[in-house]
Amino acid sequence: MNLTGKWRTRLIASWLVSAALLAGALGLGANTASAQDLRATFNSEWAPYSFGSRDKVQGILPDLLDAVLAGVPNARQVRHGQAWATVERSVRRSRYDAFVTTPTPERLKFSERSQEVLYTVQMVPVVKKGGPMEALLAKDLSQALRDARICGIKGNGWEEKFYAGLGIRYVKMKNVSRCFDKIVAGTADVIIQARAVALKNITDRGLSDDLAVSKTPVSEVGFPLLVRNTYPNVDAVLTAFDTHLSDLKASGKYDRLVEEIVNNWANQ
Repeated sequence: MNLTGKWRTRLIASWLVSAALLAGALGLGANTASAQDLRATFNSEWAPYSFGSRDKVQGILPDLLDAVLAGVPNARQVRHGQAWATVERSVRRSRYDAFVTTPTPERLKFSERSQEVLYTVQMVPVVKKGGPMEALLAKDLSQALRDARICGIKGNGWEEKFYAGLGIRYVKMKNVSRCFDKIVAGTADVIIQARAVALKNITDRGLSDDLAVSKTPVSEVGFPLLVRNTYPNVDAVLTAFDTHLSDLKASGKYDRLVEEIVNNWANQ
């Protein structure tokens, strides 16, 4: 589908969504339409954003997606957690319908993205406390990274794009904990990771004396909702999602919702 055709479809979908919202407000069709399952899959090892396997997955991202979809006509999230390396593949093969992540060109070959960002993540360097990298990062990030042994996560699209832009190679591990282990052991120097994930992992594993988290983010990464392009009524679902999320942001309800959900997981 070309760009003109895609946006024509989205415009038609927008009219249909408006009609559905009006019907809902008038109480029409409530008994004839049933919610359509949106099987969303998440990283099972990325606390507090998402953690837990299969239908036990929980965290900030699934909770926030649930809250937004509550205002989308005829859409209902069915959660699933699995290793991040298999999340993208499972959506591409239509085993699951959606994921919340960076919309890389490769992912957009088999999925459509929401125009609204569901959540923004701050990416920060994590290094050995008191080590030479801690001082170097404060002076010149790009030069420090070029001289460093970098650890990353398999399947992390943001890392792939970021390091490719700098012409830097790095080793890929299964999860954040394994990279932290390498830094503590002295076999890696740095990982750039989501701030909340880094802080939770460090606290839970008692590594506060070993690892330092930079206060300055390298990047702020927006995560939209990505839905496989073979999903039934994908344009209508994403248009409804964008409309409701935009309204939440404009009213200030989105900020209060995010604060409530983040604080809930920060206190656990």
